[in-house]
Amino acid sequence: MNRTSLRRNLGVLAGVSLAMTLASSASAAPLSLSPVVMQFADGNDAGPQETDGGPGHEQSSVTYLEKDGKTYLVTIYMSSKVSEEDAAWQCKCSSVELTTDGLPKVVADQVQLTANRNGDRHCNHPKAASDGKRVVWLFGTDEDSNNTETYVSAVDEMCNTLMEPKQVSTTNGNNNGAPDISYNGQGYFTGGYLSTNNNDTSYAMGLKVTELGGSSIDIERTYLEGVVAPSNIGRPTIARIDDEYSLFCASQGNNRPPEDGVKCAKLNNMTGEVMYSQIIAASQPNQKIYMNQPTVVKMDNGQFALRVLESSGEGKTNNKKGSNRSHDYIISPSTENFLIAAHEENLGNYPTHSATCSGAYGLEGKRHFGVFAAAITGNSQPLIQFFELNNSQIKADPTHNTWVAGWYADSGKLANMYGHNPGTQGRDFLRCIGDVPNPGFGQPNGFYPSVKSFFVIPHAGRIPGEEKNSQWFTLVPGHTTVPATPAPPADVKDVELGTQGEKPTESEPPAPTEPPTDEPTDEPPSVQVNNTSGSCSTNGTGSSSNTGAIALALGIALALSARRRKDG
Repeated sequence: MNRTSLRRNLGVLAGVSLAMTLASSASAAPLSLSPVVMQFADGNDAGPQETDGGPGHEQSSVTYLEKDGKTYLVTIYMSSKVSEEDAAWQCKCSSVELTTDGLPKVVADQVQLTANRNGDRHCNHPKAASDGKRVVWLFGTDEDSNNTETYVSAVDEMCNTLMEPKQVSTTNGNNNGAPDISYNGQGYFTGGYLSTNNNDTSYAMGLKVTELGGSSIDIERTYLEGVVAPSNIGRPTIARIDDEYSLFCASQGNNRPPEDGVKCAKLNNMTGEVMYSQIIAASQPNQKIYMNQPTVVKMDNGQFALRVLESSGEGKTNNKKGSNRSHDYIISPSTENFLIAAHEENLGNYPTHSATCSGAYGLEGKRHFGVFAAAITGNSQPLIQFFELNNSQIKADPTHNTWVAGWYADSGKLANMYGHNPGTQGRDFLRCIGDVPNPGFGQPNGFYPSVKSFFVIPHAGRIPGEEKNSQWFTLVPGHTTVPATPAPPADVKDVELGTQGEKPTESEPPAPTEPPTDEPTDEPPSVQVNNTSGSCSTNGTGSSSNTGAIALALGIALALSARRRKDG
């Protein structure tokens, strides 16, 4: 079969499968909603193509705050698109404003937050959270030490710095970084970081914001407690349980990958006291099963979704990446231990470096968790697939399933090539958030007035022809008032205000300037969707339900390819 015939047949498959999906819906005929994509920065002039040259943009963290009837989405990320004296990378901030009667717009554009010039980790692994008034963020740097230390700072909705960076880790001869942070309420945050080199430990810390007058603030560390040890590659993940407690998870073990598994703890927010802790996902070294890379997010009814990635551990002996397999748990903190309500395997796409976020989703606004992922090959599109807990099983939403959340995405290729550990340990850290309120909801001239809230997905990817990764930002519909199915991603400039969910004008990825030899010149990046089960049994078996998702991905690729040929 030649390429033209193959495309024609795939196009028919995509149309038939999508029609079957729509026909099976019990609701009124769904409308098509497109994820809306914005680009913050391109990959040109983003550092040298050499060791420690920086991959362009990576490791973005997004949060939001509301002010004067507007929603501000503040993204902090690493960027090697800096001056030579600030090279190889620093942290930057961009802010997007959502209003009642206009399109989303960038109101703070690539604001550089750091100018650290000593050492070789100038600003790494930023992580941000908001208390509704400001954005508090943590990051690691070796600017003032022989080792990496964790610092805290804060910005407003326009990326103005409110407090100069302040060290909050304890200098102990270790590298202290890879932080996470969660807001508890009443000006208190729970933070955490990994301390590794000797006596490896994942620490939790309390952070209290004090207002000094005007916009000035101070942030005090109120406690520092070791939670998971030994923790050679801990990288904690934190979620608020309630005003009194937080959930803290990290991998446990002396080695990389960890020989013990992933442990979670229930913490007192004010003191850091560990109420109890337990291994949720146990490694089995004798079977080459190593549990690592947890992310935890809040669900309904006091439950949490915990994603853990299983590694086969090949890198222990040859420094080559092993295979990954995903595990998703629904857990409930009780008074004495964690109860596991469900456990499924192989959900979502591209398990390597995937992560989760949660929020209201669909017509009923029931809380789902989304699996956000991108390929490590540097030649893919970002994907997010949504799941809910239904009758003690984790199931994919039957109508909204997999959304293609952008045109270009990379979960590790350029970070591996141009990062601090080139060719060995480089990776990006994917993150997303849900429950972002839409001020345009219900407004006659509003942006997506049928959408109450969005999921927000920052990501990095390389446009063919550019040397490094661009920084992107995508709004994916969450809680809607119209039944909807995923449509191809659209650039924000192509969205018509006041439409109740109709698909915006089809837009095209940025055209390549000088297409590189390792990527096709007349095709968009390939979309790879695994045949994972949308309704799996607890032993990981079950039939595939992703035909519609595969058809959607193929349909998008074909549509964009046809558009290029037509316009070319």
